Amino acid sequence: AVKFYAVSKEILAKHRSVSSFGDILNESEEIISNLRIKLQVRVDSPGLAQAPFVETVSLLLKLGVSALSLRDRFIAFHETLFSDWLKNCENETVRNSAIGFES
Repeated sequence: AVKFYAVSKEILAKHRSVSSFGDILNESEEIISNLRIKLQVRVDSPGLAQAPFVETVSLLLKLGVSALSLRDRFIAFHETLFSDWLKNCENETVRNSAIGFES
């Protein structure tokens, strides 16, 4: 949907004086606006896996959301991933030490 919107919006805008094209443009812009909102909610969802997060950010960028506005979300997401990874490493080290293995 995003790909086709990006391709067709310029054509529709160019011919918006034709009422049916104008109507289609207005309807598609409303749909895309709602999609943008849903994607922004999704990108902030706790527990979102990395692949869906990256896909969502990519779609938001294609829909004209500024990279600057997504930067903090992108950094926060990856900080969380890194923190989780560190906790797992620390837990593994503690488990290995408890049973006599050293990393």
